[in-house]
Amino acid sequence: MFRVRTQLCTIVVAGFLILASTPLLGQTVDQRLQEAFAEIALLKRIVAEQDRRISELEKTKRLQQASVPPTSNTPAGAVKTQSSGVPPSDGTPWKSGTTWDKVRDGMSQSQVMSILGQPTSIENSVGSFRTLFYRAEVGKSGFVSGNVKLYDDRVYEVNKPVY
Repeated sequence: MFRVRTQLCTIVVAGFLILASTPLLGQTVDQRLQEAFAEIALLKRIVAEQDRRISELEKTKRLQQASVPPTSNTPAGAVKTQSSGVPPSDGTPWKSGTTWDKVRDGMSQSQVMSILGQPTSIENSVGSFRTLFYRAEVGKSGFVSGNVKLYDDRVYEVNKPVY
């Protein structure tokens, strides 16, 4: 925020110096100064309004963060595991190793989700890249996870979980 203000002030001062050093047709120096001061006042009002809006947004964000109850380190969608370290079969298709074999390059996101089920998270990357993550807690020491990478809504890489 300080950097933006500094840049804005630099622009205003540079503009003022240019206006003061070059005579405009039919205008006196006093008219140019008055216009420059009016523009500076306008810019100050704009910056003050932006400061107010940013403060309001930051306050809203803090209130939202304070209202969210603290969570454990368990990711959303994580499930408890059996003593073997493999997630229990609770009807979630992705937890079966043979299900992953059905996912093929070129499939759409909806086709993948119809096979593996709802991912535990989705990450949108730069451009048309997207990764579907399937993750579950394994014991108290780790997680089992797999992911499917898509480009333009088409699978180009499948990383099966190792159970």
